[in-house]
Amino acid sequence: MTLQVEAAAIAIDLDTRTEAWRAEVGRDPAGILWHRGRILVGVMGGDYVSVIDPVARRADRQITVGRGAHALFEGPQDGLVYVTSRVDSRITALDPQTLEIKRVHEIGGGPDCLTFDADGTIWATLRWTGRVAAIDPRSGAARVARVGRRTASCSRPSRWPKDAAGSSRFAGRAAASARRGAGTAWAVSPVYASLRMGTGRDRLRRDPLR
Repeated sequence: MTLQVEAAAIAIDLDTRTEAWRAEVGRDPAGILWHRGRILVGVMGGDYVSVIDPVARRADRQITVGRGAHALFEGPQDGLVYVTSRVDSRITALDPQTLEIKRVHEIGGGPDCLTFDADGTIWATLRWTGRVAAIDPRSGAARVARVGRRTASCSRPSRWPKDAAGSSRFAGRAAASARRGAGTAWAVSPVYASLRMGTGRDRLRRDPLR
């Protein structure tokens, strides 16, 4: 896990539930991903991904991806490692083997979290503009829909909700069941996007992608 205040990533011993070791990675580390025997950390207070060797228990490489490096995700179809940079407002795709930059998607609004459609489309929450974007991973073309303030995370359901006619399209009851606590769950079919509103009110809206 990452510790933002302590600028470190730590490993937890699951048997003793205590800290096993830690590695310094840089100011305000955020997302963390285990990838092919390495640990990748987005350093939000910098502009890079820190690469940790878990055997040596230290960071031995930095990959510059853009200011506000935040979260990391593996593409389920192309295997690329996708990194969001909220400040420079881009998504960087890394080669899964070499971790060299393969492509960069410039997308306004501060991309935060990602998920992937069945056809490989990248769905991104845009934190600063309260929108969700659907991005073609090959062309970079994006369609955007507004969902609300401070868009945070999104996920694709493992089973598509069906309507009364048996059609696998968005069902309002499925989105409602995705709500968590006092926050809000918004749905843009086929992806659920959650927002931190701080009001305790739950609302639901569907906006077409533009």
